[in-house]
Parts: sequence; C-alpha cells; structure tokens
Amino acid sequence: MRNGQSGAGPPAIAPSPRSTRDVDAGWVPRFDVDVLEAALRPVHERPRWEEWGQIAAPTLLITGENGYVPAGELDEMRRRRPDVRHVQVPGAGHDVHLDAPARVAELVRGFAA
Repeated sequence: MRNGQSGAGPPAIAPSPRSTRDVDAGWVPRFDVDVLEAALRPVHERPRWEEWGQIAAPTLLITGENGYVPAGELDEMRRRRPDVRHVQVPGAGHDVHLDAPARVAELVRGFAA
C-alpha cells in the first residue's frame, strides 16, 4: 500500500506519516504491532457502551475523516451521548493528534475555554 491506495480494490485507509515508515514493500508501522495488539485486545473484548454512557464530564470527540471508527459506531456514540461535541478533522486519519496536531490543540483549547 502506498499513498493510501492498495494494489486492487477500494482505497485503503491513508497511513499516518508519523506512525508508519516507507520501505520498498510499502508502508510499515513504526511501532511493535504485537505490543499494540496485546494492549488493545482487552479494549475490544466486550462492548463499552455502559462506560460511555456513564461519563458525566463534558466530552469532545475528535475523529479523522479517514479514521478507523465506523460511521455507525460514531452515530451510536452520539445517540447515546447527545451532549458530546463531535468534530471530524478533514484529511486526518485515526491518529488525528499526529496528523493535525495544531488543529487538535485548537479544538481542545476552544472546548476547555
């Protein structure tokens, strides 16, 4: 995969330039995939809707236009917490803070003000 395109089929999710590196074979992660997988496994063992609904603090949900969270899941997050402010950052991937750090800082400062 290069430039967010796979060899065949629909465009793949664009990689973050800070979380990947370009090698002859294409894009590869800059991190240890096994460590990430082990860290995330417990997060995905069960739905987290109960915890999401219990958050009482004001919440800013920042997502990237090319992120990994399915649209249906974002819809469900907003349905369960209509008080949440959701901002989608154009052109950003899942790691919005890496792809658009100045925009994320601006959003957080504005939300916290």
